[in-house]
Amino acid sequence: MWQLISSLLFIPLPVTGKLFDRFGAKWLSVIGMVITIITTIGFIDLSGSTSYTYLVLMFTGRRIGMALLLMPIQTAGLNQLPAKLHAHGTAISNTIKQVAGAIGTSLLVTVMTNRTKTHFIEMAAARRCKRRNPAAYDYGSLHSRN
Repeated sequence: MWQLISSLLFIPLPVTGKLFDRFGAKWLSVIGMVITIITTIGFIDLSGSTSYTYLVLMFTGRRIGMALLLMPIQTAGLNQLPAKLHAHGTAISNTIKQVAGAIGTSLLVTVMTNRTKTHFIEMAAARRCKRRNPAAYDYGSLHSRN
């Protein structure tokens, strides 16, 4: 199953190239941004009961949106350079992607670490309260009041 999904994710790239040649970067980027936003909003309210099919469809749609957004912008940007500077432009673009990815990863780890500390403190406080008054944390008594 994963082989099929992985191979389907590469389909938008050559199609986007042909669409770029026909329509240019502006409209492809706008459409890609709209698709990316809509499919990203679909990830806001995930739960344990979210179906696998829903996740695959949202991720695939997001991948298509990102292909329509990023490839035309990068191609249009590199087309502005003279041919002798294409290698340097590609190198700078790749370096910026790597640095931005590293910064994003470090920010994500920082936020998750801080949230873990907060939740740990809350759990420890709840555990201390539970030891002092076990009846207040009885599952049945909590839900019988509603």
